[in-house]
Amino acid sequence: MQTKSSFSLRKLFPGLDEEELTKLQQASSVIMLRKGKNLFVGGDTPRSVYAIANGCLKIVRENSEGGNLIVRVVKSGEVLGLNEIFLNSNYLRTAVALRDSEIFAIDIRTLVDIVNRKPELAIHFMKNLCQEIGKLERRLEASMFKTAKSRVTGVLFDLHGSFADNANDSVFEPPLSRRDIAEMADVAPETVSRVLADLKVGGVLDSQGPVFRVLDANAFAGEAQGV
Repeated sequence: MQTKSSFSLRKLFPGLDEEELTKLQQASSVIMLRKGKNLFVGGDTPRSVYAIANGCLKIVRENSEGGNLIVRVVKSGEVLGLNEIFLNSNYLRTAVALRDSEIFAIDIRTLVDIVNRKPELAIHFMKNLCQEIGKLERRLEASMFKTAKSRVTGVLFDLHGSFADNANDSVFEPPLSRRDIAEMADVAPETVSRVLADLKVGGVLDSQGPVFRVLDANAFAGEAQGV
């Protein structure tokens, strides 16, 4: 009979056999991280790879003015710390829980050993990394070429993809404040409020507190792309 942790690890690391799952389980500890608490801080030395079983975290980096820039949001089913492990570097960013989260801290040597023997797992990680690089490239292009409205809508569009139950679901509830969304779009919080008001008047997107509802999916995608 599978334990809860082995079942979660199977979802997080598809394709592993029972022996490898058992090794991961034995080399893992479970962290129950409360909302607002740090998983790790920029400058820390990596000692584990972190797999998010339940919950959500934001990855932030301090900017030159002393504020925080949200680099990305990590949710259930994703893995943190691989870049630092394979590049042999300290953490450059800080990971903060956006919700109460259940996280597996996995021994580095055990995971690297399995990856070396299981190329399909390495490919799985590479696909996830390519997706993240694509998102960062789109954000960089948006900051250079798009209007503030398109940048904010683009962030909301990506959050819909991450937090809607499925691609066709109009309702999504990301665990982010308006200030968080502003940081991700590189705009002021007041700009986020103005954009949301414009999208509502235009029949594109409605919001009630933390809950968003897509009113016109085609227009939403077009606004996000700056069309």
